[in-house]
Amino acid sequence: MEKILGKMTVKEVFFEPVEGGGVYVYEFDNDDEDNEIFLDYFYIATFDDDNGEGVWGIGYDIETALEVAEREWERVVGNEHPNPFREALEEFKIRESKEGKNI
Repeated sequence: MEKILGKMTVKEVFFEPVEGGGVYVYEFDNDDEDNEIFLDYFYIATFDDDNGEGVWGIGYDIETALEVAEREWERVVGNEHPNPFREALEEFKIRESKEGKNI
């Protein structure tokens, strides 16, 4: 028997086009403090290769989700195909460093 525990909001917070598709990071946030969901917020990193979108990493921030996804890709796919999360992580770090300089 399924039990609905509450609702969460999902927001796209990062996108990077990469060879063979795109890398997305989504933020999941608890909508209501009265939910029976005790999670605060978390991020997932996905890869969309135009055939479907799959979750590869989860973390407490965008960078961690991308790092976990990068390691999981290496573990599952290896060097057979370029690691899209490595490329996305590098771009994320570039964007972060530019934003830090603008403050």
